Amino acid sequence: MSPRAWREPLPLKTYPLGPPDPNPPFQRQNHTWACYPYPLLDDVLEGEPTVRDWNALHLENEYLHCIVLPELGGHLYSLLDKVTGREVFYRNNVVKYGLIAIRGAWISGGIEFNFPTGHTYTTVSPVSWELGEDEGGAWLAVGNICRVSRMEWWVKLTLEPGRRRLKEEVWLHNPMPYRQRHWFWNNSAVPARDDLRLVYPARKARLAGGIVDYPVHDGVDWSRYVNHTHADDIFTLDVEEDFFGCHYDQLDFGMVHVADRAKLKGKKFFTWGTADDGMRWVDLLTDDDGQYVEIQSGLFETQSEWGWLQPFETKNWEEYWLPEHGMDGWVWANEEAALNFDVRGAFVQVGATTTAKREGAQLALLSDGETVWSQGLDLDPAVPFVFQVPLPLEPGWKGELVLTQRDAEILRYVHPPR
Repeated sequence: MSPRAWREPLPLKTYPLGPPDPNPPFQRQNHTWACYPYPLLDDVLEGEPTVRDWNALHLENEYLHCIVLPELGGHLYSLLDKVTGREVFYRNNVVKYGLIAIRGAWISGGIEFNFPTGHTYTTVSPVSWELGEDEGGAWLAVGNICRVSRMEWWVKLTLEPGRRRLKEEVWLHNPMPYRQRHWFWNNSAVPARDDLRLVYPARKARLAGGIVDYPVHDGVDWSRYVNHTHADDIFTLDVEEDFFGCHYDQLDFGMVHVADRAKLKGKKFFTWGTADDGMRWVDLLTDDDGQYVEIQSGLFETQSEWGWLQPFETKNWEEYWLPEHGMDGWVWANEEAALNFDVRGAFVQVGATTTAKREGAQLALLSDGETVWSQGLDLDPAVPFVFQVPLPLEPGWKGELVLTQRDAEILRYVHPPR
């Protein structure tokens, strides 16, 4: 099918939110960012929800269906993978406000676009939007001019023809004759399940206790959700790769994020934790959709860092979000493909999936530059390739898994990674 874009109301059970504070403070207590002229939205009311029809922007191609809610800050509400029937992100089937954002009210789920600060001014407020179709696919754009700084942000989301991926383009602009501080973070949420495993290509990370080895520190594998008892922010450090994401072992399903690390350094994980003090947020933010965790991409390595937008400066970049399934996990990725490589005693399990159909592809395993196994493939995004190569590997073995198409390299994984 050709990608299509359309607007169609989305009925959602919605909890009440009281009127804005008529006397907004110049700066909110315990915040370093000015709030005026935005009124506070602290009146999160207890009461019965009603069903409200929210303005919803839809994109769809043969692999994905995307829904964005411009009346709620431009949140990406849903990204359905039509191949597996699974949501790529955490879908919250109610609008239930919690007191988290800079103005108060906040909602969980999907992707929240944050500029110039976190849980930003318009996170549950209407933003501008556009919708269209062209030769590049079906697209929508959401954005806003910040009333505090006058800086502007736009996010364009595109579903391309024949592609099992969501393309994101971001523009930030400072129209003022003086520099202004900022950050930008995509705050994406995914379901918190016991089989959730983070795929972050890092050797060091900053946790609440300081800088530690990653993923294993003091005998604990911090890439496993179940090992986070209490709330924590994890920022990976000195990452040299462009990707990160997650995988659910029992579901054999996951998500990949790809962006140029030279432009987008931040790779963050947040959890409320598995203890009771964190799990109470389930009831505060949803009805029946359970707990979530956050997988965030950002301009800077941590959220203790800020940057300057110089007078009249514009920043822009691209990002990609890819679902993956059926490979028992993944270890390496770019915007075109994802690979798995798993040593299992007497054999190596390899896997490959691509975002578009690839006829005449080849997957090869190399050792010391020599091909020890290869397989010709006609790859389809809906059908991942998995094969067990009978090749017992000695400890310390070094090799490469290379995916090509007609001698053009698509993706290369070097084992063990740096």
